[in-house]
Amino acid sequence: MPLVDLPRPNDEWNYDYGDHDVRFKQHSNSLWFQLESCDSYRTSRTQQFGLTNFSRLEVKAIGTDSKADPGMIVKFDVFANNDEVNPIASVVVNPGEAKELKQDLPADVFSLTLRVSLTRTGKPCETGNAVWGEPYVIAAGN
Repeated sequence: MPLVDLPRPNDEWNYDYGDHDVRFKQHSNSLWFQLESCDSYRTSRTQQFGLTNFSRLEVKAIGTDSKADPGMIVKFDVFANNDEVNPIASVVVNPGEAKELKQDLPADVFSLTLRVSLTRTGKPCETGNAVWGEPYVIAAGN
C-alpha cells in the first residue's frame, strides 16, 4: 500500500505528495520536501503515518530531484512509533545519487515517521527537493 494512502495525525501533510522525480526518473505516489540551507526552518522536516499489520517498508528511490542544487547531501531517516531519536533505517544520499530503501518493521509498529535532513551543501544557500520516490508498505503475512 502506498504511504500516501495511510492516515496521518490530524490528517496533516508536512510533505508534498504525488508524482515526482528522483534524479530525473519519475515515481508515482512520492513524497517530497524542499530543503533550503539558508532557512533554518527548512533544513529538516518529518511526516508521520499511522499503520497496523504491516511488516516492511520499501522505497523505490530516495534522493534529490532534477531541479535540486548539485552539492546537496541529504539524510533520510525512518522512525517507528513515537521514537524520533533512534531510526530503524538511515540512509545518506550524496550528490547525483539515488538509492533504494528496504526495511523490515518492528512487530509492534503503529506509526512511521519519515525525516529528511540537509547534512551538507556544496555552496551557501542551496535548495532542492528531497524525495521519497514511491514509498510503500507490505502487509504482514505477505
